[in-house]
Amino acid sequence: MKKVRKMIYLLFGTVFLVTSCSQDKNLYDPESTEKVTDLQIPDGFSWATTQNIECSITSPMPTTTSIFLDESCTEKGLIATIPVSQNSTTITLEVPTSSTAIYVQYPTASGKQVKKVDLNSVATKSTVDSKKAVISLPENATTDNNLIFSQTYTPAKNTYGTLMFEDLFPELGDYDLNDFVAYYNTYSYCGNIVGALKGLELNIQIRALGGSLPYQLCVQLGYIPTKYVQDYMTVRCNIDGVTMKLLPQNGDEKAILVITGLDKLKGSGENYYNTVPGTTLSKESELPTITCTIDNSNAYNADEYNAFKNTCDNPSTAFNFFLRNPNNNREIHLRGYEPTKLYTNYANEDPRHKGISYYSNSNLVWGIKVPAAIKHASERTDFTKAYKKFKNWVTTDGKNSKDWYNDPDPNSVITLKE
Repeated sequence: MKKVRKMIYLLFGTVFLVTSCSQDKNLYDPESTEKVTDLQIPDGFSWATTQNIECSITSPMPTTTSIFLDESCTEKGLIATIPVSQNSTTITLEVPTSSTAIYVQYPTASGKQVKKVDLNSVATKSTVDSKKAVISLPENATTDNNLIFSQTYTPAKNTYGTLMFEDLFPELGDYDLNDFVAYYNTYSYCGNIVGALKGLELNIQIRALGGSLPYQLCVQLGYIPTKYVQDYMTVRCNIDGVTMKLLPQNGDEKAILVITGLDKLKGSGENYYNTVPGTTLSKESELPTITCTIDNSNAYNADEYNAFKNTCDNPSTAFNFFLRNPNNNREIHLRGYEPTKLYTNYANEDPRHKGISYYSNSNLVWGIKVPAAIKHASERTDFTKAYKKFKNWVTTDGKNSKDWYNDPDPNSVITLKE
């Protein structure tokens, strides 16, 4: 009888262990032979899927130029439209690292023409992901006074990029990078004089919530303080109760916007949102889509004008997307970004080295930003399985497979309903 009891206890313990393992996202998955945490990552690898291109543009006469990512100059490839003249106009744009050229479109007497700028031949600045392009329009450029203000977009006009996070910082997670997934698009505009039309628009779409901690998506505006936002901000969303708010802080601090009301997305008794195959997944039209507009056009203060002008001229550094836990103020940023002043315990929780924030001793990160609308990995699927070329990109210091995100494994990513 004792032997029988021992066998029953042993069997019960084995079943309990297997069941527990299946519920723990962080335990080893034998189906995956290699994981993100196994990769040999170069120390200096920046994890950047974009590069900053400082464009200095001159024209023989005042005119308007539009800058595109594609040679066909389609609307979805448009990243900037700016007035230029004989005096150099400088703008720093965010361009995919996979892009080998940008295309500058300008008017002529015979119609619009395009000047190709080869990014492989332009000068590299102090950082590997930053370059400087000096662009001179040819003599056949004609005057165009239809536009008197600048417009810039990330990743491009009417095009989404993707934000993907792990939420166990400062501990390492399971690296399915689906604990918080969102699409983003930014649009900035600014006139040429104080008091002119100026403002910005943020478009965010929530794609997945695969984490259990109450993190909220935030964006810190790199050049605009809180006092220039609070009276000019309007928000709309297709889902009741979901909105974007301005975090209260000193008026001179950089403005931080936070998305709230996402708790109900997981539903009663559900742990995740759009990460588990075989469960009820959302339709594309059901995804929370938030549009936040900050229109500062009626202000005539020079400092306000410069804040919005800097945002428009530097879209590559104007928007810092991160996660924030409202219960303890813990923040999770992309590699290289500093925590905000609201995260007062950062140094104690995660002391860093080399002066670079949010990367582990083995150079692992907790967040990635991709300049394209991509599918996220299914629950407990290591990211190296979801995107097979991801490993080659990481281990070669970003030199190979720069467009890894265009080639997902269809069996390892989530496809939402049309």
